[in-house]
Amino acid sequence: MDKNIGNIYGIASDETSRIEKERNDYKLLPLADWKMTERDCLEYCYSKGFYWEENGVRLYDILDRVSCWCCANKNKKELENMRIYLPEYYLRYIELLKKIKENNKKRSSSREGERTIYEIILDLQLKW
Repeated sequence: MDKNIGNIYGIASDETSRIEKERNDYKLLPLADWKMTERDCLEYCYSKGFYWEENGVRLYDILDRVSCWCCANKNKKELENMRIYLPEYYLRYIELLKKIKENNKKRSSSREGERTIYEIILDLQLKW
């Protein structure tokens, strides 16, 4: 990669493990450099009129992270708040989990002894 070109990453100063993992010569971390915490960044966005609302609910009031509704990293508090405040997303989330579980059952019973696509891709990467 050309070291004269940089990529800007939105990693806040209180995301220390991410800063350690991501920092290098071509990754710019201005929020961390400016000592802006996640809370500082959120307050700045609010002061500029960005609220991330859904159905009249401010998402950062009920969720730790506002990202994909189907994120597998949702914690118990977020799932409970989705159930209460965003029931349509919660129901979609539950249906998705059921499909994944069913798909995994089918795969494990019908593909016993067969390689998964992930194993095939890994083999190809090792050969390159």
